[in-house]
Amino acid sequence: DYMLGELKKFRIRPRKIPEATFYLWLDLSALPDPINDGLEFCHQLLEENAIVINGIWFDLSPRGLRKHAAYGPCANFIRLSYGPPMEELKVGVEAIARVCRKHGVETAMSA
Repeated sequence: DYMLGELKKFRIRPRKIPEATFYLWLDLSALPDPINDGLEFCHQLLEENAIVINGIWFDLSPRGLRKHAAYGPCANFIRLSYGPPMEELKVGVEAIARVCRKHGVETAMSA
């Protein structure tokens, strides 16, 4: 509940609310360019010393039909684990907040 509530403030929504896992599949498409792209979001978050997984790594194209995963259906997604201790989750949320604010994303509390 903590992660979902915090991420919602930045217009980052899960594709589906998890029921039996500690991973979130998050849609970045409501964010402004360039951070609505999973790869760019990951790079900028890394600059803030936090890590999430880019959605393109989960774009399975077993026959190699999609030559450029960066343009596929997972390009605007990231996967995040909320299994770490609460202190680490708070540090991660603060890093996400810094990236979003750098690009003019106002939170529900600051808007």
